[in-house]
Amino acid sequence: MDAGGAARLRRPRCRRPARRRRAPRRPVAVYLDKSPEAVGALLGVMMADAICVPLDPTGPAPRLAGILKDCEPSMLVSSANKAKRLEALTAEGCELPPVLVTAACRWRCRRRRAASPR
Repeated sequence: MDAGGAARLRRPRCRRPARRRRAPRRPVAVYLDKSPEAVGALLGVMMADAICVPLDPTGPAPRLAGILKDCEPSMLVSSANKAKRLEALTAEGCELPPVLVTAACRWRCRRRRAASPR
């Protein structure tokens, strides 16, 4: 080993740049039908560096309650028309996290009006 190699071995390790400590990634449950707003919600969750937990709205309430109990999400993204299903989940004994309700997706209506001949 040459002199330069020995000097490299003796360098203290503190010269390495300190790694940033990341906050623990929290799961976010997405409870939406298959739609463009669901895709936007999933991408938003992933871009926020959170763990995405997609929930099937057609699934049975006990199964969804079990998933929510296991993953303990920090937030649930849903739409206004899922209020009755969310009440069924609370009836199963599941504590719901704060719910973010998305607005109805209206881009299809505007697009159809613009495309229709007058």
